Amino acid sequence: MWNTRRLLPVLAFVAGALVGCSGQAGTEHLVMKEELQDRVADAVEDDGDERPDDVDCPNDLSAEEGEQTRCILTRQATNYGVDVEVTSAEGERVSLSVRVDESPM
Repeated sequence: MWNTRRLLPVLAFVAGALVGCSGQAGTEHLVMKEELQDRVADAVEDDGDERPDDVDCPNDLSAEEGEQTRCILTRQATNYGVDVEVTSAEGERVSLSVRVDESPM
């Protein structure tokens, strides 16, 4: 069972790590899809739940406060929706909140 009753704050990156894990479109910083999926899995595991079997996010996420995406987390062949939001972005430091749905999809 997922701990779904609270937002899981995740400090996604330290300044040095973001450079290798993000891209830029013009001046826009991005959290790359693969890194975003890892951060969601880490957040679930850090909250005391088992690491999910898979996390699928649709695309890169703009590293701008308020940007959101919806990912799908899979555990034991059951899918759960996951809301991910950039809660702050300061330079190359990005914080995310991750909330797993209470019920499977």
